[in-house]
Amino acid sequence: MRLAHVLRLVALPAALVFAGGAARADTPPPSALEFAATEHQLAQQAWLAKNYEMAAVHFENAFFAVPRASELRAAILARAAAKQWARAATLASL
Repeated sequence: MRLAHVLRLVALPAALVFAGGAARADTPPPSALEFAATEHQLAQQAWLAKNYEMAAVHFENAFFAVPRASELRAAILARAAAKQWARAATLASL
């Protein structure tokens, strides 16, 4: 049996197995989405009140519940606005 034929026989089932698992892992549970939305709203309120440290905490909570680049950017900006440079740099490294 040729190597190319063997690879085709193994690669297709492996791709289907791994693709199916990835699709399920990418979708966060509804409770995480709801928590992230609530945290985002609290972060916006804190930002408007110029409480940047509290805004950063809520943006980070939203990011760690449902990882999205926009939440991470907002957390970095809030940490910078609160003059917490080390934490902003740590978040930027993620």
